[in-house]
Amino acid sequence: MAIITLTVEQKDKFNKYFPEQYQRNVAMSIFASIKYWQDKEVGFLRFSLDKLYKRYRNKFFLTLSNFKKIANKLVSLGLLKTMNKGRLKFYGTYDCKSDDEVREENKKLREENKELSEELERVKKELEEFKREVREKLDNTPKVEIVEEKVGNEKFECEVVPQDVVIETAYEMMEEAGIKKGSTVFFQVIESLYEKTDKEPLHKKGYRDYIRKVIHNKVHNQSKFKELLRNVRRKPSIFMTKAEEQKYINLERKLLGWDK
Repeated sequence: MAIITLTVEQKDKFNKYFPEQYQRNVAMSIFASIKYWQDKEVGFLRFSLDKLYKRYRNKFFLTLSNFKKIANKLVSLGLLKTMNKGRLKFYGTYDCKSDDEVREENKKLREENKELSEELERVKKELEEFKREVREKLDNTPKVEIVEEKVGNEKFECEVVPQDVVIETAYEMMEEAGIKKGSTVFFQVIESLYEKTDKEPLHKKGYRDYIRKVIHNKVHNQSKFKELLRNVRRKPSIFMTKAEEQKYINLERKLLGWDK
């Protein structure tokens, strides 16, 4: 078998597609024979595979059909190429590179890979150094910042909301809810909030939720009162039990804000 030098890509293909050592040796011997006998100017054989088979040192005892079959597989893998002239087909590597040129290319590739590996190691070291610096900064500063932020939030939540701010916020929330200014519910909400803030302050944490709850309760009581009035109108009666009378009175007092 002629001795040739393979590129890194060619070695990878032989190892991948001919995993068994015997198959790989056979395929490489056919590849080497074609490359050795091909025309160095055009990169193809000047004769057919049949004639090459006669020159081939057949130590693997290949038949002509198997010889051609393996050559065609090398073509399908891109290791060999073919050139047609009429009904004739000629095989070759087409690259026309000498063994010295291939060896030089492999040498350059190894040098480039070495340089890339060294550059990669340098970048890794720089990255690790950067991570270390970031960790040191995080260890020294964030805890203080987190504590300060937490304390700041607690102070903010405990701040007292002035009465005028509470009333102004209620105006805005009722307007968003579609409650008309001057309506019964409107006055009840304002009155209830004045009574609340006169007795005790509201804090920034939860004051909006409290206003929302007051609005909801007043709207709910107003709806129940209106429903009761509708029922009375539908079933008018001059007679009313004490329980019904007291129920009506209780609703009216809640509606007017007298009972909380």
